[in-house]
Amino acid sequence: LKAPENSPVETAGITFEVNGNKFFQSELKAALPQDDGSKLEISYLVTYIESKTHFYQVLCWTLTPNFSSLLPDFKKIASSMKD
Repeated sequence: LKAPENSPVETAGITFEVNGNKFFQSELKAALPQDDGSKLEISYLVTYIESKTHFYQVLCWTLTPNFSSLLPDFKKIASSMKD
């Protein structure tokens, strides 16, 4: 991932609150070079959660072609966090 063409791309994050917990969430996309010269494209929904007593990180990932169809489920999973 050190070459510029392999650099991950992160969206601007959003902040919100659910169940009294503070959330920061962004999307990350990366292309991992494979031995055959192709690239494996992976997308993540990265969520950081601050509760009254702890910090959490939730990583949801999939192959990029599946990301848009799974994004609603990923957001639901991350937002369901309770302390």
